[in-house]
This record gives sequence, structure tokens and C-alpha cells, in this order.
Amino acid sequence: VDFAKQENPAPVWLIGTSQGTNAVVNAASRMTHGEIAGIILTASLTEPGKASDLKETVFGANLAAINVPVLIVSHTDDACSLSPPGDEEKLRSAFTASPKAKAILVSGGKTPASAGPCEAMTPHGFYGVEIEAIKHMASWISAH
Repeated sequence: VDFAKQENPAPVWLIGTSQGTNAVVNAASRMTHGEIAGIILTASLTEPGKASDLKETVFGANLAAINVPVLIVSHTDDACSLSPPGDEEKLRSAFTASPKAKAILVSGGKTPASAGPCEAMTPHGFYGVEIEAIKHMASWISAH
């Protein structure tokens, strides 16, 4: 974040997808003094997996400490058991210090027959609706 600010004075937003959402909320829960402008979480890991490297979820971070705007983007057809689309409201409500936390659902796209449910080229990765998801994120950033 410090390096980004040295290179460009624009506000810094942290954005993570899937396991990257764990990193974003962990960082944002520690950056509470204006270091970042906001966070965006896509396909958030809200449910622990069976494998030891998939036990961590976004709820492991101190979400109540995050005091910047938060956008949560989920896909209605995300079949990954780690990021069920029905969890976005529970996640949104955990950001109690955020001045604005919003959850949105995206639908549509396509899924190749060979992709597993947690892979990028599925609804978990917003495959086929990437531009729509990015437009939602860009609009959110522009508004804040």
C-alpha cells in the first residue's frame, strides 16, 4: 500500500477473489488509519473446506474493525461449497464499523464442462460475466 501511494496519489482499494478475500480482510482489519480507501470481496470464502489449506474463511479476521467501504460481489450460481451465494448478507452485516457495506449478486455467464465448482472458469470466477462484475466494482469505487 505504501509503495502504491508513492507511485500514484490515487486512493488504494484492496480487492480479492476466493482465497484472496481472506488476505484482503486480514489486511483491512489492520489498516484502520486511512491507509486504504475501501475493499472489494468477490466469491468470498465464508465456509471452511475439508483440506487443511482451506480451513480459513473471511470470518477469521476482525471484520468489525474494518472501517472503510466494503463491496461484496457473489454469483447466484456459484457452486463452490466454500463460497455459497446465500452467505453474502451474513458477511455484509459483520462489517459493523464500515460506513457502507453492500452485497450484490451477479448472474449469468458460462461454465465449461471440465471445470470444478471452485475454479476460475465457472460462476465462482464470474466466467462469462467478468465485465458486468468489473463494472459494478468500478462504479462502487467511483462513488466512494
